[in-house]
Amino acid sequence: QQTCKPLVSPLYGIVQCETIGGEMVCTAVCNHDHEFVTGEKVLHRNCFLNNGSYPDGTIFPRCVARSPCMPLYNQEHGRVNCVSEDTKLACSATCNDGYRFETGERVVQLQCDRTTDTWLKGSLIPACIPAKCEQSLMTDIPDTQINATSVWTGVRDYYFGPERARINSTAIQGDGKFLSGGWRPMINSVDQLIQVELNNVSRVDAIVTKGRNVVAGDSAKDYVLFFRVLYSLDGKIWQSYGDQSIGDKFLHGNTDNDTPVVNRFGCPFVARYVQINPVAWKDNIGLRFDLLGCPYTSHAGPCKEMNTTATTTMTTRTTPRLPELTTSTESPTTSSTYPSTTTNPPSPKCYPLSPPKNGIVSCEEQGGHLVCSSHCKSGYIFETGAVLLKRDCSGTTGRWTEGGVFPNCTARTNPTSTPSPHNSTVECLNIDIACSGVANGDYHACASCHFYATCSEGYLYIRACPENLIFDVARGQCLYTSSTCSKYNVHTTNS
Repeated sequence: QQTCKPLVSPLYGIVQCETIGGEMVCTAVCNHDHEFVTGEKVLHRNCFLNNGSYPDGTIFPRCVARSPCMPLYNQEHGRVNCVSEDTKLACSATCNDGYRFETGERVVQLQCDRTTDTWLKGSLIPACIPAKCEQSLMTDIPDTQINATSVWTGVRDYYFGPERARINSTAIQGDGKFLSGGWRPMINSVDQLIQVELNNVSRVDAIVTKGRNVVAGDSAKDYVLFFRVLYSLDGKIWQSYGDQSIGDKFLHGNTDNDTPVVNRFGCPFVARYVQINPVAWKDNIGLRFDLLGCPYTSHAGPCKEMNTTATTTMTTRTTPRLPELTTSTESPTTSSTYPSTTTNPPSPKCYPLSPPKNGIVSCEEQGGHLVCSSHCKSGYIFETGAVLLKRDCSGTTGRWTEGGVFPNCTARTNPTSTPSPHNSTVECLNIDIACSGVANGDYHACASCHFYATCSEGYLYIRACPENLIFDVARGQCLYTSSTCSKYNVHTTNS
């Protein structure tokens, strides 16, 4: 009669017990993002059926959160490759064609020391943004969307209104009237503001400022020396611009009336409304400006963690409201459709897989699934004989195909041999040669039609098409049929 009782699962783990011969064998594993405190991935406890005893005890070690040295996600519009190298995990990231890191770097390389479980320079990868995220955001804005706390009216028939603050405004005099070459408020004080309402919620990367342009013979030196920037999604709750060093930053302005000065935001922000608050000036406050950026793409900039902290403590501004806005009852139609910067995204159930020793893995999201593709380094091959493999994790269940484990990479018996090309009608990319001397772009991977190779700044990324699709290099897409690769020679991807 069996006297062995199945064992209890550890917290964040699962146990499966089965009878094998004269023993009950209980096998325990931790959840995908955890590991046993002892470092093992799988543990067994055997019970003798004849006496019900567990020689190694009945308690499994605790499951703890996995080491911080975990592969990093592919970024939106970018690729990340992570390679295991003995005591460290080395990850390199690049952006797709047409995009750049918001920091200006071409390649971001990060390393995690497995002996100390620390990322040497942090694990944050900057967002990939359009390479030309510097378009004017004020070009098509009507004058009614530029407002100010006050306007100077000291001289009859002289106009210094807020719409004169457009960056290319010039002083115009004729027919007894004068249009100023910039905005000037009624009084010079630190509570003066000029505000622009953008046509759409946008990412703001920089601001260009000039002083007030004057006509010949006018010696006025009206320009702003220092200013603050405030921004908002709804025109009600405002946040002052700051970077990683200070939460409310004073930006350098101008040193004359007409030379443009560009301030690039180290922490770009997302906004529909932007205010400029002069805090120091020459003779009088005089300002022209433009905002540079691009359409909203879900990235709030490289300082999201710092900005989130600041947002939770901010209140409605106490400086005077713009008179033109106090009577407005119309709400922006787009502000409610954009997520608040105070909301943190839920933790995913699927996490990138670690590469096997002498292997490389690259993971990306595909329609609610996290798909990780892997291949071995040059001179190695999976012990199953496969050249390219993938594992798929459902975002709803958190379950991986093949248990989310890649087989070991073993040295090839003939290191000089290369994978046989598939039946493609165009040149394919041999993963052993990788992207050396190859232009950026997507190519057929020589080992399988189901996979394709992306070259970016000399780095190789192996990517898998969605299930049952194969790559067509002529169209640059994964399709059911390919004009450049035979579907009858698709290698097995889950062995």
